[in-house]
Amino acid sequence: MGLIRACDLTKDKVSLIRQNLIRTGFHNVKLKKHDAMEFLSEWEETADVVVADLPCSGLGVMGHKADIKYKTKPQDIKALAEQQRKILQTVHRYVKPGGTLLYSTCTIAPEENEQQAEWILQNLPFEAVSLEDAVPDAVKCETAGDG
Repeated sequence: MGLIRACDLTKDKVSLIRQNLIRTGFHNVKLKKHDAMEFLSEWEETADVVVADLPCSGLGVMGHKADIKYKTKPQDIKALAEQQRKILQTVHRYVKPGGTLLYSTCTIAPEENEQQAEWILQNLPFEAVSLEDAVPDAVKCETAGDG
């Protein structure tokens, strides 16, 4: 069983993660309240996989949070995309050579998805890998093959 490191910016989110770990019985997770834009040299090239579940506009969960579509402005999406890139510029350095960076958001904004994926391919040392065999048919979309 491997070691999982989980970080979040806020104490409250770290507490929620801890509660879920207790509920599910996972013991191989080390939690840390940490700003992902701050590089930790001791983690450099130590991870087989980094899951970058980044802050986003949340436009993909409007069905659960209808107010998002009324509160989110184009400049908010632009600022979030820039924040995501800053985090990616930091956390990609934790991936071992040959490892995997998995970028995740819960939005439908192209600036935070397709355009961000293109930015990753142009600016970070990764190549896209198809997700078609890794996700269930119910959640596959036309871009799953693009990574």
